[in-house]
Amino acid sequence: MKISPVCPDTTTAPDHHIWCPKDFTDFRRELNEVIRQYPDGRLVFRGHMDRVWLLESTFARSCKKALLGLEPHLRPPVSIRESRHYLEAMFAALLLKYYVVDRPSTELRKRERLEGIDPLFELMKRHQQYPNEDKFALKGTFFLDWTLNPDVALFFASCGADDRSAESHQTDGALYICDTEVTGKTMMKRGKDAIKVEKIIALMLETLEQDKAPGCPLLFHPPVQTPMARPQRQKPVYWAQMDLRYDLEDIWALQEEQQCLGERIYLKLILPHAAHQEAEKHLREQGITHNCLFPD
Repeated sequence: MKISPVCPDTTTAPDHHIWCPKDFTDFRRELNEVIRQYPDGRLVFRGHMDRVWLLESTFARSCKKALLGLEPHLRPPVSIRESRHYLEAMFAALLLKYYVVDRPSTELRKRERLEGIDPLFELMKRHQQYPNEDKFALKGTFFLDWTLNPDVALFFASCGADDRSAESHQTDGALYICDTEVTGKTMMKRGKDAIKVEKIIALMLETLEQDKAPGCPLLFHPPVQTPMARPQRQKPVYWAQMDLRYDLEDIWALQEEQQCLGERIYLKLILPHAAHQEAEKHLREQGITHNCLFPD
């Protein structure tokens, strides 16, 4: 994305990834202008209730907390993030979770043969959408939920999954915008050429054995999926955090620099905490409520 802010009062970070509108009117204007300039469906969105949270998967956060005692807004020291042992520990935990403790069911394997679904993706999607069903000590998957609907992302930036009221929300939120055309060949193939999650994990293991980094995030949106009420409302796509040591902002900023892209892969649009009530009102008018996005 090469777009610049259109509101004179919107401030930006030195790297131009973070935009800070002064109020909800400017926030909406900035968001709508970005969408207007990229109308071809290449943009995906994600909302954070607290702007300081890193752009990383729940599983990476769980490992970071359990292994290092770090909160969601903190990055490990560089010496740890560059450690092969740290990566191996997190990857081993992921394998333990989905290959030993909580493997795809016999029913999912049967549907794989009959319908062509990706059984491990379906299990991970279930844990993403219904986290109460995730009984493993390290919660989550290596996926990050994004959405094709910017108002859904705005809901998570302003209210969040716990349906916190705007009046009680005293932190600035963040709405991420990712241009999937700038990330390169990171979207999983579709149709008969689609690569399943088990294959991706096997490739991750192969890179580890060759003492290589697992690579850039991959975008998952399998063409055949099991119908679930929440995803049908939330319109999700999933970025897979291939290298669990590094959050996506870290990886994408490095990718921009190394590949001399001349464009930004992502923007982080800050929602001022004083704007949450206006955001909530806008969302109600659009029919985006907690009951809508979490119908079951």
